[in-house]
This record gives sequence, C-alpha cells and structure tokens, in this order.
Amino acid sequence: MTPDIETLYLAWHELDQAYKDIKYLERAFLFDPDDRQLGTIQKAALYIQDASVRIHHQWEQLSVLHYVRPEMMRDYLTLRVKGLTSAIDEIGYDGMFLTIYRPHVKHQTVTSALDSARDIIEKNKRLLNQIRETLLPVAGPLEHNANARERNRSRMAAS
Repeated sequence: MTPDIETLYLAWHELDQAYKDIKYLERAFLFDPDDRQLGTIQKAALYIQDASVRIHHQWEQLSVLHYVRPEMMRDYLTLRVKGLTSAIDEIGYDGMFLTIYRPHVKHQTVTSALDSARDIIEKNKRLLNQIRETLLPVAGPLEHNANARERNRSRMAAS
C-alpha cells in the first residue's frame, strides 16, 4: 500500500507543476484586451487546481494510515473508500471540463499544457481507483452509503 501512496504523491506533484506551468503561460494573454482566451485559460486552470487540491487531500488522508489505531483501522478504511469514491467522481468532472474548454484555446503551447494536465489528472484518477480497489476488501460494508444515495434520489424525484 505504501508504494501506491508514494506514487500518488509524485503524480500529484506532477499535476501541481502542470498547474503552475499553465498559470505562467496565461501571463502572455494579460495585456491583450481583445483576446478572450485569458478567461478560458483561467477557468481551465481552476479545474486543474481543484483536481490538485482533491488529490492532495486524499494523499494526506492516506499517508497517515500508519498512525491509525488497529482497532479503528476498519472504520478509517471505510471512510477512505467513501472519500476516494467521491474524489474519483469529482476529479473525473474536472477532467471533463478541461476537455470542454480546450477547443476554445487557440495557442498551441497552452493547448499542449492543457492536454498534459488532463492526462496527468487521468493518471491520478487511475491511481486513486487502484488504491480504492485495494482498500475495498478490508473496509467495512458500504451498503449504508448506497442506501442513502437511493433515498436521496427518491426524494429528488418526488420533489
């Protein structure tokens, strides 16, 4: 488990660098009042940053596994599986928004950076999913979460 968590940290660091690179590239568009690409690039950067924050949060939560008391480990892992599931979904949305914004950017260097960031997000998403699949057998039952989701869907449909 520890190598996967270390790999996640390195992959997160790679995404953080991609975010910084895009923020650097957006400077070229600051002084052109007629160019509307700046807003698009800034919005795309926000989705990269959102994915980065979510991934880093998951890494922080997973990196403390060695400090969890053995009698609390199953509960902690159950919460981590739920957190990972939610993060994977949200990070997937961040990647989809990058796909939506990319065609509106005409500058080749920026589009390459956006493609790279999207690929890194997918890499991180796969790592999170791999960790989640590793934790599933040792985590507690997740039916409560599925039942709560079904109740929420029923309530939404009724209103």
